[in-house]
Amino acid sequence: MELHIVKSVGLRVVSFSPFFYRSSRAAQVTSSNTPVSDNVATVWRSQQNFLLAAAFVMPLTFSVWQALLNNFVIERAVFTGAEPKAIDAHCHFGRSTLFAPELDLHRSSPRVQHLLDCDEADPDCELDLDVYINRNFDEEALADLRWGVASSMLWGSTAEETHTIPNLLAEMDATGVEQAVILPIAFGLPFGDDLTERWMEAIVQSGNTDHFIPAASVHPRDSNRIEKLRRFSAAGARVVKLHTMQRFYPDGDDMTEYYRECERLNLVLFFHCGRAGIEPESMHRYALPRHFEAAIRAFPKLQFVLGHSGARDVAQAIPLAERYDNVWLGASCQGVTMLNEMLDVPVASACSTARTGLSTILL
Repeated sequence: MELHIVKSVGLRVVSFSPFFYRSSRAAQVTSSNTPVSDNVATVWRSQQNFLLAAAFVMPLTFSVWQALLNNFVIERAVFTGAEPKAIDAHCHFGRSTLFAPELDLHRSSPRVQHLLDCDEADPDCELDLDVYINRNFDEEALADLRWGVASSMLWGSTAEETHTIPNLLAEMDATGVEQAVILPIAFGLPFGDDLTERWMEAIVQSGNTDHFIPAASVHPRDSNRIEKLRRFSAAGARVVKLHTMQRFYPDGDDMTEYYRECERLNLVLFFHCGRAGIEPESMHRYALPRHFEAAIRAFPKLQFVLGHSGARDVAQAIPLAERYDNVWLGASCQGVTMLNEMLDVPVASACSTARTGLSTILL
């Protein structure tokens, strides 16, 4: 049996050419003057000989192929430690605002309780990675999530208590993440609304400034918004988080001064974009992708990140990344098929064959 190995685009393509010698019986029924090719054909026309040959060759063929394939997969899957690490561009610490007691962000716990936590009751729960992630959960689970958000403003959330620095570092180590962007949210509350200050201080106290990229959040209607943007920028914030819960239109005229200052400070704007399906319906109108384009167009030097890639409105968010250089897509919560589509979107400033790639999609 001859084994042909052909290299094609870095992947070995293996093909087999089985050759069978004539049996003594075949030699008896063919004359010495019969060409070898005719003799082989005679053997193949015998069903018995064909089945015997197939019974011998096929298992051997597949065994060799499986060994080669397994070896290829193992070689490709093993991490040597030399691979580039990832940066998680969308992370939060545990939130406690308004009346809720302040959390100890330096405490570790045996288990992290995630906001949508199917594996608490069923460690083997399956998730469909081809849909927006919260579509995997029933209404009861989504109601628990909403209740948890409310609890984090009142008496405290047991889930948020586990969203601490050592727990996040452990998850980052387990998943090959080197750095994480920590995104607070300013809700516009009368008190207890200082997540930016607390989280930035906790990062410094933990000694993990190399692992965490601090962001700030300044409410668009805060009377001291410009002064806060300057103060947080001077303290090391490189990103500003804006969210639907702040109830503002991204293309509103009242945002011009805010954007101009962020542009001057070279800050990246990270928006929650699109309807996620878990927020109150009254907030939907603020998150629609169509409300971003005027601001994106008016501030070409200001970097806009559309968090969740528009969530369930991803089809309206992708064209913005296609048309404008200053738009990045945040891939958090999107399904695999949609991620593949985003990777196939042409870049506005590049040639027609270029794609967004990892330069404009944040994981």
